[in-house]
Amino acid sequence: MTAIAEAHVALNFEPNNADTHAVLGMALMTKAQLDEAIAQLSKAIEILPSHSHAHYNLALALAEKGETVDAIVHYEKAIETQPDFFEALTNLAWIFASSSDANIRNGPKAVELAEEADRLMIDTSPVVLRTLAAAYATNKSFDRGVETSRRALQSAQEQRNSELAETIRREMSLYEVGLPYRAP
Repeated sequence: MTAIAEAHVALNFEPNNADTHAVLGMALMTKAQLDEAIAQLSKAIEILPSHSHAHYNLALALAEKGETVDAIVHYEKAIETQPDFFEALTNLAWIFASSSDANIRNGPKAVELAEEADRLMIDTSPVVLRTLAAAYATNKSFDRGVETSRRALQSAQEQRNSELAETIRREMSLYEVGLPYRAP
């Protein structure tokens, strides 16, 4: 029985279980059934407004659909209900640092969020450092962006993540010539 089928069975017995709706939403996301996932995650939040992981996963699904403004709201709710939620901090910082929409971009907030995510990490995270580098570059602190990118690159290489390492190299080359990264 799949996770989706199991969650449906569980909801037949306990239809107002926020965690089950959240699990079903996450399972639907893995199947790229975003509209259904959004409905289930929204139901989880309706039942339990402080469900930080439902807010986070709803933000992921909304961002995947290109609904960035709505995604921001749910990342912020996830952080509000769980201030040490470093994945939510990192993803929201990335949006604020790299958005091609100037109305969404917020360099100072991106730095604040990314620095907090970095502070919360026990081990060095190349993803968090990559986000922090982009945030610095958005604020025209290109030297800090390059230095942080170097740390991110080293961490990605230590983790043998060649795809991420190459992405960091490309972004760092922008910072070296005084340009911030902008998401397509």
